[in-house]
Parts: sequence; C-alpha cells; structure tokens
Amino acid sequence: MKRTLTLLGILGGLVLAATTPLTGQTATCTVSGRVVTCTLPVDTLAVHDTVTVVKTVTVTQIVHDTVRIATTAPAPTPVLAPTDPHAEPVFDATHQTLLVRDDMNYTSFADAEAQGWRCTNSSTTQDVSTNPQGACQLTTGSDGSGRALHLVYDGIANAAGQEGHSWNRRLADTLNSLPGHTLYLSYDFRITPGGGFTLDDGTHILQVKWLELWDQTDRAQFNTQYQTCYDNVPQGPPVNGGTIWTFYGNGGGTTQCNAGQVRPPFAYQGQGQWHRATYRYVTRSSSTATDGVAQMWVDGTLILSVRASDCGVPVPGAVGDAATGRSALPMTMQAHFPAIWCNAQDLNAMFVRQHTFSLSFGNVSATRLWPFAIDIDHLALWRD
Repeated sequence: MKRTLTLLGILGGLVLAATTPLTGQTATCTVSGRVVTCTLPVDTLAVHDTVTVVKTVTVTQIVHDTVRIATTAPAPTPVLAPTDPHAEPVFDATHQTLLVRDDMNYTSFADAEAQGWRCTNSSTTQDVSTNPQGACQLTTGSDGSGRALHLVYDGIANAAGQEGHSWNRRLADTLNSLPGHTLYLSYDFRITPGGGFTLDDGTHILQVKWLELWDQTDRAQFNTQYQTCYDNVPQGPPVNGGTIWTFYGNGGGTTQCNAGQVRPPFAYQGQGQWHRATYRYVTRSSSTATDGVAQMWVDGTLILSVRASDCGVPVPGAVGDAATGRSALPMTMQAHFPAIWCNAQDLNAMFVRQHTFSLSFGNVSATRLWPFAIDIDHLALWRD
C-alpha cells in the first residue's frame, strides 16, 4: 500500500502541504514544474515525523531537490527485562523507590528511638520485663564494626506463659505492598543460643513471629516454628522438623502447611553466625485474586514461596522424599510428599490491597521458653 505526500516548492521560499507524516525511510519523489510528489510505504509512517525539503534553484528551473525525513517521536519508556521470580531481589535505583536504609550505628537505645525505632509493643521506653538491662539492646555489627540491633530473650515468661519482645519501625510510605508496588526487605541477621544450649538439639526450637508486616489492624508474618506437614529437617521428637521459616497470610489465617520451609539453609546450620534474609511481599488485587506474593531468601537461596505459579509445585532440593519419615507422620501430613512450595489456602489467606504500615522484628516466643538472642543489621526496604 502506498500513500502520497505533496510538497509545493516556490522560488525564494518553501510551503509544505502534508497529507501524511513520514519516517526516516527513502521516499520515491517526482518533480513536475514546481510540485514535488513523494510516495512511500504505509508501514514506514509515524505520527511524530517531520519533513525537511532543501532546494537548489535557478530563475527558470529546479536543479536539485533533497528530501530529508527525520523522526521526532519521543523515546520509548524503558521496560524492565523479565526477572527470575526465584532469584533474590536486588534494589534497582533506576526503577524502584528506596524507603529505608539503616546500618544501625546507634550509640544507645535512646539514639535508636530518636531515629524511629521502638521497643516491645512499639513503646518508646525500654522493655525490662525479663531483663533489667532491657530486651532492646545494641551489639557489634555484622561487619565486625559499627552497631546492630540486639533482641534478648531470657527464657522467662512475661505474659500468659509466653515471652514477648520486639524491635519495631513504622513506614511512612502508603504505597508499599499494594498491587504494582511490591515491597522488598533485606537485612543481616544472627541467631545466638544462650545458656549453653544448641538450637534444634531436640528440644530448643526457635518459635517466634520473627517478622510481622502490619497494616492498620492486622499483620502478615514470616515466622519460625516446627513443621506441620513434613518431617524432613534434622531433629527428632518431640518437635517435628526443628526450626523452619513459614508464612501466615494474616494473623489468624494459618493454613495446613503454612508454606513451610523444606530445603536448606536451615536455622540450626548457621546459629551464632551472620546471614542475610531477603523478602518479596505484595497483597492481592481483589478478594477473588490469587496474585499475592510472599517469598523469603536466606543467603541468596529461596526457601519459601507463596506465589500462584509455585503452588502445587515440588520444591527442588527439598530434604527427604516420599519415603522419608512417612511412618511417623499422620496421614494428613503423609499426603503432602513430595514437598511443595505452597497451596491455594496460602494464597487465599493473604490480605487484599493493604499497605504495610509498620514492621515488627521478633515478638512472642511461645510454648518453649529458653534463652537466645536475635541480631539485625544493614536493613534496606524498597518498593516497585
């Protein structure tokens, strides 16, 4: 298909009469008297193209005509290349928004509190309910210098047979965690058993809420607990599977398996050492949607994934298989071998269009009380 552009050339000047814009392609032009007619393919046309005609003339005739076609269309909006949903997220300063970066170099609790940190129950005062020095302390940073947040559990009940302490921080941003504005967190952490105990030695499990993501009234959480669907983390009775990370879509929305971790690295393998945790979290777009995402990485390895395309999919590298530990499990648990990332219950338990109002690290240690500490350093939060 062809289209025609007519250019009217007049001695001493030039008047352009365009019936169709042009692109940077070579056009076929003919000259008849003072009229230049150019014909070009339709698939080369662009809305924002312009035409420049340069003429060399004598008094009696047109000696030479040059048609220059120059594109002036705006540059296309950069498009992010597809990312591997199982690869650990990294902040992209060009396309993402940094919300918080904190190296925890505080001189005291008062200093941390002045910079936005709060202790147990978001209090501005120290929590001395089980320790006269307080639960919200500071310690040496993960790089051997600087400081880190230090959360101390003493193995002493301070409420209803439980021990609850936390470091908390409010987020000013109101878009994070909403569809289209996925929230990302990354920080260094360390779990240090106290009292001469060893994590996951048969009785000493870490059972805390770990990281709570609060909206105005409720929370989702990446917590630590024992396994409820598998028995493939090295630790025997009375606790199935020892310490693993799991995900609760909301405070009361526990599911059968809680998307529980089934592959290393496990908490007991790196106790007393610094590690890196990274999270991706976004709530659902509607009450019938299954587009929420909750993922956790430890030292760059994906260990937990609530994501539609992962639900029902076996976890590569999971410890154990259909023949491991089945005789010791209830039938409801045996049915879940091989271990899968998540199921529909995990997706349906997630919040709908709720931004994360505040973060809470640590919180309640339930059922099995023993002394340990959790340290946090080099925190970064960002969103799409």
